[in-house]
Amino acid sequence: MRVVHQLNTGHGRDVRRGYESARGHYVLQVDPNGRFEFEDFTHLWNERTHATLVLGTRTHRLDSWARRLFAWALRKCAASLFGAKLQDPNVPFRIFLGTTLTDALHHVPKPFHSTNQSIAEVKVPYRKRPFGKTHTGLGSLMSLGMTYFAEMVQLKFRLWRHSRLGFTPTEATA
Repeated sequence: MRVVHQLNTGHGRDVRRGYESARGHYVLQVDPNGRFEFEDFTHLWNERTHATLVLGTRTHRLDSWARRLFAWALRKCAASLFGAKLQDPNVPFRIFLGTTLTDALHHVPKPFHSTNQSIAEVKVPYRKRPFGKTHTGLGSLMSLGMTYFAEMVQLKFRLWRHSRLGFTPTEATA
């Protein structure tokens, strides 16, 4: 396990730095807000050999209507732009195959707030947050949603352009 300390530069940038610093065969992302338990990890771990990305899909949402609306919109955008029919695309609990993550990061320009190949979804309970408090209100979620949408369109165009030029994922540069 490797711990990287840094100042808070925003959730998306902090997650990206963690991804770029990761060196393992598998990479786990989990937000440190106490909403997932260790036994939830075992469900993801058991699925890891069947997919390059395993998402811990929340069984139910304990979020405000604004966050649930944001999640719905993100699902619709991912489906329409990439054909990815995910139940919970923004879940903060996932395991990547390290090589897949490294290849994917080459396609995702910096800064990029929404960073999500075969994908498996595993149901995990979503618990009340035992500590910390979310500071994302409706205005912030709307702004973040517009940013995510613009980034997904940018990524879709970037992948389309690379495929037309004959690049493979490992040849593309950020």
